[in-house]
Amino acid sequence: MRAWGRNLALALLLSAALPTVTALAAETAEEVLLDKASYWRLKDRPDLAAEALNKLLEINPNNPEALYQYGVLSVQQNKPADAQRYLAKLQQVAPDSPHIADLENAIRAGKIGSTDLDEARRLTQGGQTAEAIKKYREIFKGPPPSTYGVEYYMTLAGTPEGWDEARQGMEKLARESPNDPQIKLALAQIYTYRESTRMQGIDMLAELTKNQMVAANAVKSWRQALTWLGGSPAAKAAYQKYLAQYPQDSDIQQLLADLAKQPAGGAMDEAQSKAYADLKRGNIAAAERQFAADLRAHPDDVQALAGLGLIRLRQQRFAEARALLGRAIKAAPDEQKDLAAAYESATFWAQVNDAKRMAAAGNYTGAQAFLTRLLSRPHRDNWGAEMVLGDVETKMGQNAAAEATYRRVLRARPGNSDALMGLANALRAQNKTAELTQLTSRMSPAIRARFERSSSGNSIAEKLRNEAKAASANGDAALATAKFREAMAADPRSP
Repeated sequence: MRAWGRNLALALLLSAALPTVTALAAETAEEVLLDKASYWRLKDRPDLAAEALNKLLEINPNNPEALYQYGVLSVQQNKPADAQRYLAKLQQVAPDSPHIADLENAIRAGKIGSTDLDEARRLTQGGQTAEAIKKYREIFKGPPPSTYGVEYYMTLAGTPEGWDEARQGMEKLARESPNDPQIKLALAQIYTYRESTRMQGIDMLAELTKNQMVAANAVKSWRQALTWLGGSPAAKAAYQKYLAQYPQDSDIQQLLADLAKQPAGGAMDEAQSKAYADLKRGNIAAAERQFAADLRAHPDDVQALAGLGLIRLRQQRFAEARALLGRAIKAAPDEQKDLAAAYESATFWAQVNDAKRMAAAGNYTGAQAFLTRLLSRPHRDNWGAEMVLGDVETKMGQNAAAEATYRRVLRARPGNSDALMGLANALRAQNKTAELTQLTSRMSPAIRARFERSSSGNSIAEKLRNEAKAASANGDAALATAKFREAMAADPRSP
């Protein structure tokens, strides 16, 4: 009886425990499926995200997170009626959910495709973060839908005054989606941008390296953040923690070794780290002051040479950038792999400016030959040299060549206003009326108005040039000179 009683008691305990085990398993399954759905949604794979959400809703049809994510997917797939249906269900099952406002924002913003964001992303990649944020806000018509929250707040964090707003925005997203590793990663990266929160961000990144969904990017960001520590008191322990996980990283080993050799204080290293952080955030003036001060004290300081070179590159002072970066590479050849792309860009654009100066001096043949040689080598920014070449060809009266050049620019940079203007002028000069009409019909009102003003200026300039030629033929040199000057003022681009 006693054994039977024990078996009965055990059976009763097991039966009582089963619902809890089942509930835990269901909860775990829901979390896994949510993570999968979030991952594929952020990777722009709505088909795989929907597959995960469908499985989740079979387990729990009232899961608020799944309803929200499905609503966002419906917006992205241009299914507003479905999005409204998921919003209504979300409001019914979780009336206090913060995702209600997010989904309403997404529905209000409408379907936003990757092409809508191309311009904002291009501005971000070019370091024009303030202009990029303006473009994002124009597209979103208000706060960013959480689907695009990560890229929006990461861009905002790079603006001079936007870091705190970006931090708060990402913290809100992290509270609302605590299981989303992409959001955690972005928040950790933003924390590393400021000295006051840098160690918190570094600790988060170290933890995120254990999550396979974001591990590779977490390691990269962790390593980058360590290079910003300079001689701070926390640097040694941070380097050692990283090297315990990645002992073969020679660059971090070197940082740790340099720290041991550093004299007490390490003020310059820490100041330079802050200057590089300022440069990354777009606070150019502060970074420039620090690097310039370092070079006054230590003219061959490699980090200061490189930092000021990068600033001159961003300021489009290309010849100075080339010289500074060249000095940095010469002083520390090991840094070449990190500076090569910047040095190459500075060299290319400095040569483009050389060609501009030749053209401005009236040496069109020389400028054309120089640009042709430059363009014989592939470069990602060849469109910039092509723009100058098109202008030179126009001034040389080579309108067919200019047309072909401007078309190449527009293939690389669709919508470039200067290239559109150049192409329109080339078509007009060749009397290609039908093609010109078709081109101007696709122009924005602002570019079309600019072209029409240019056309008016060209007509006046042509009349003045004819008058100048007549005066010259009549032997009136003073009048001819005056008329030519008026013609140049009316149309400075025409020879």
